[in-house]
Amino acid sequence: MGATIAKAYTNDALTQSSIKLQAQSMPAFNGDPHKWQTWKKRARATIGSAGYLNILDQENYAERNRMKNETVFHLLQNATVEGHAAHLVDQFESERDGRAAYQALCAWYEGDKQKNSTAEDIRVKLDNNVLSTKKSASQFINEFKTYNQQLKDLGEAYTTSKIVSIFLEKITDPDYEHVVELCLAQNSTIEECIQQVRSKKRRLDRHNSKSRRKPLSLRRTSGSDEEDKIKNIMGNEESEYLTDNGYYSIPRHMWNKLDDEEKRRIKAHNASLRKKRKRTDEGQGQYISHRRLAGSTTDHQQSENVKKKRTVEFQDDGEQTDHRKQNVDEEKEVTSRRNEILKFNMKDT
Repeated sequence: MGATIAKAYTNDALTQSSIKLQAQSMPAFNGDPHKWQTWKKRARATIGSAGYLNILDQENYAERNRMKNETVFHLLQNATVEGHAAHLVDQFESERDGRAAYQALCAWYEGDKQKNSTAEDIRVKLDNNVLSTKKSASQFINEFKTYNQQLKDLGEAYTTSKIVSIFLEKITDPDYEHVVELCLAQNSTIEECIQQVRSKKRRLDRHNSKSRRKPLSLRRTSGSDEEDKIKNIMGNEESEYLTDNGYYSIPRHMWNKLDDEEKRRIKAHNASLRKKRKRTDEGQGQYISHRRLAGSTTDHQQSENVKKKRTVEFQDDGEQTDHRKQNVDEEKEVTSRRNEILKFNMKDT
């Protein structure tokens, strides 16, 4: 008896854990009629993985299992809480009847009026889906298959011949013209038509990929002046892009049009020239350094001559000073004699 109770408790615990996990993965539904069928499939898969799918499909089972039915209600309420379908589920909140909430959603989105309106909207989208130069083949095919499947889910699918006709009529890209003709000639099914378009897309992608890898010189228009200038950049000693120092200086708008090989050659040329000039400058620097060391005695003699010159100049200044002093003394002596003569004459008078 105790073992049976323990086993039942363990199963309930595992079930509750599974429900929590499923509640986190339950897809949200915003109430968009076009997304109803997709959401319905995902919701049923989520609830079914928890072992509660019978709640949705069997009324008697839902009545006998009130806890499971209530759990399903909470899952549906959580999924629709932020959408336009919330009112359909919330009306059963008092009794927490998950099956009744699910049936209300199905009646609303799968009723004749709603279904016809939704089908008409999907047909408009299908008609506006065109494979042109502005839309890729992959996008065109994905949207076409989505809309076609939605019509099937609503029970409003086109006939086999009609859907093929619509698919081929919506291909207007000239690159796929041969594919359309081939499908019509072979009376292909819709899957065969889709496969032909995908094959053509892969061939175009490979071709475009090879074209992008071609050197730039192969894609230039012949006869242009700029093309001739680009061709004559390298290997021409009189190139207008050679500087006086021998470097290549290319304008940006022309540099961007060169291929990788041409750019590499120009960079290698300039780098090689810089290395040569660097070695030359270093050699000249060593030569000058040795030459100065060899002439160091001369530099010393020049320094001594400068010192002597300064000494001579100082001595000359001294001699000039002595001469000035001598002149002043002579003037004083002459003045003194003159004064004595004047005094003597005054006495005689």
